[in-house]
Amino acid sequence: MLSCLPRSAFRCSISSSASMIRVHYKRLAPWALMASWLALARGDVDTLVPLQTPPTRAAHSDATSDGRQSAEQAVEAVRAYHHESKHNFNAYAPGPGGLDWKNQPNPFRTFDGARTVQLELPGPGASYEDRAGSTHCTYNDMFRTAKPFESAPVNPSTISQLLYYSMSISAWKQFGTSAWSLRVNPSSGNLHPTEAYVILPQLQDGHKSVFRSPVLAHYTSKTHALEVRSELSTGAWEALSTGLHGRSFFVALTSIHWRESWKYGLRAFRYCQHDVGHALAAIRLAASMLGWSASVVEGPSTAQLASLLGINRSAEFPVPEELEEPELLIAIVPSATPPSVHYQLTAATVDMVQHGVWNGRANRLSARHPIWEGIDTVASLTRKLVAGASDLFGLRDHHTALESLFADSRELLAAQIVRQRRSAVDMDGRTAITRTQFYAMLSRTVPSQSAVPWDAWPYPVMVHLGIFVHRIQGLDPGLYVLVRDISSMDDLKSHLLNHSVPFSWQPAPGAPDGLHLYVLHKQDLRQVSQAASCNQEIASAGAFSLGMLSHFLPTLQRDGPHMYRRLFWETGMIGQVLYLEAEAHGVRATGIGCFFDDPFHSILGVDNDVYQSLYHFTIGGPVEDTRLQTLTTYEARETNRFDDDEQ
Repeated sequence: MLSCLPRSAFRCSISSSASMIRVHYKRLAPWALMASWLALARGDVDTLVPLQTPPTRAAHSDATSDGRQSAEQAVEAVRAYHHESKHNFNAYAPGPGGLDWKNQPNPFRTFDGARTVQLELPGPGASYEDRAGSTHCTYNDMFRTAKPFESAPVNPSTISQLLYYSMSISAWKQFGTSAWSLRVNPSSGNLHPTEAYVILPQLQDGHKSVFRSPVLAHYTSKTHALEVRSELSTGAWEALSTGLHGRSFFVALTSIHWRESWKYGLRAFRYCQHDVGHALAAIRLAASMLGWSASVVEGPSTAQLASLLGINRSAEFPVPEELEEPELLIAIVPSATPPSVHYQLTAATVDMVQHGVWNGRANRLSARHPIWEGIDTVASLTRKLVAGASDLFGLRDHHTALESLFADSRELLAAQIVRQRRSAVDMDGRTAITRTQFYAMLSRTVPSQSAVPWDAWPYPVMVHLGIFVHRIQGLDPGLYVLVRDISSMDDLKSHLLNHSVPFSWQPAPGAPDGLHLYVLHKQDLRQVSQAASCNQEIASAGAFSLGMLSHFLPTLQRDGPHMYRRLFWETGMIGQVLYLEAEAHGVRATGIGCFFDDPFHSILGVDNDVYQSLYHFTIGGPVEDTRLQTLTTYEARETNRFDDDEQ
């Protein structure tokens, strides 16, 4: 993903270097195009970009008499962070100002002293290769809950496949003597703040017992292995899995904010949340390849999750600036159609896990850590404070007229598309896609039309898409909007009001029933879309680009400040689906984290915090960097510059 952080009055571009993508700076182009779009020929920045009034900084310190912030104060403080971390024409979000390459964080977390279990790589000779759904599941079947094959059993080989097709290294890139990894799950700047843990029952591989007891283990993608942090008692596992179907298990995700703030400063918290959403979708899709179901366990509080995973054990995390922030828990069931479950993680269960025997000490990632207090503040404010129960599973396939859109991808294998996913670093400015391909891509992002990965998502639709159409055969270039839940239509129409260019809200020609795509304005907006995405040409050189517009302030006020993270998670899930859809249709995608927030809002006529754009994206014909050598999977492990003894 591209999430460049330019300096004030500069823009960023990217190019490949000897070790990774670096940041360069160029003077910003004039903004006359944006001014003409908004019918503001004066070019007055204050008029062109009506900056929304941010909450006062005092909101960060207002508290009740017992030291806790009220819910209203917490929402205002989160809103303050959101405004402070915006990019605009006249100011960029606070950033490091430069990159300390010698202090770049190690992208691989390990736990010294923990027992390591090497996972079997899928492929010829793998013990479950011939029968595994993951190797035979078609791309289209991956998005359906009903499968033409039996669900795979839970064993060491299938756990390996789940992680291999969601969180592992997908390739290595090499330039000269330097090599760096790419992963199945994308990340802003390829910095990978997201860590994964599994909580597993006793597992056997044939007659060999891999885990003699239930375990909590950390996944290390560097070697495709599990590091056993704790062996659970039988009582703890029974309490943890009460009510779940068969040999169910859990996957949990955490974030290391420092990995992103090293490069992106204050805005890094946003990017960490994007990455959680990408990883969540990747895990759900990998589970589907095995005929399994997955669901976010929304009930636990953030504190409960930290205790469950042992990431609050400060003695085992000796560098405070590199602590892991708990994000979410996922329940996985080895069934394509499990019954619905009312599940609750109790304090007594967490206590049983926490008082087990723990092993391992987290490695150090960097020597120095500039502090971004705003990230610590928003992380604290957006933690889920109250624990409750979760309703898991139960969603079934939707069979709609949109099935006909997927004919082009019916023969593709899911494993191939998932493993070949890459982020484009440039677009060719020529490649077009058909209207049918465009509609197929968008339909995968609509929960009512694509069961997976949305059956894992326990929240209502909170994000819609504002789309710049550039090169789509059968569609006029212009500004479009995809309403991902038709019940939001009236609210969107009342808030997307560009008085300079009245919107038509006409249904897109040929859009199938169930895909609520509307034309707002027909015009060549390539340079406008480029300007809105920090003047990055990649936003205008593809077939289309988009901004993900979240139902922002009302969601926080109604459900609490912890929903701030979840808004970003939903955008990450959308992004993961679009990445795979691009690959399936022979093009490529890139997430764009650097965009001018309020200028994009102005294009859509948004002038308050009811809706806010959280993530941009582009899809088109990629330009490959022929200077780089691509090595397959774990071939180049030993050449990685981040050896364990370096830091």
